[in-house]
Amino acid sequence: MDVQILESGEAIITPQDDKIMLTNAEEFKKALMSVFNQGISRVVIDLQNVHNIDSTGLGKILVFNKRIQEKNGSLTIKNVNNEHVRNLFRILRLPDIVKIEGM
Repeated sequence: MDVQILESGEAIITPQDDKIMLTNAEEFKKALMSVFNQGISRVVIDLQNVHNIDSTGLGKILVFNKRIQEKNGSLTIKNVNNEHVRNLFRILRLPDIVKIEGM
């Protein structure tokens, strides 16, 4: 998991694995909570490398989105390049809940 904290106070989290699933979801959650616990209120998840995401990974995104919104923060997902992941997000209407660039 690559985590960058920009001078603007924004954090960019880029999973290096090609999937976010039960096997690595806890690592993903730790990265999200790390920036949250640092008080960072604008978080971007860059899914450029992700080709598959399961319900565990989606759950981590949704729970994190709720927590950051409770602190008046924002979550943005970008670079949803994989068609399977894009279709899954559309079917689940994730863009109605989380800001997703390019969808």
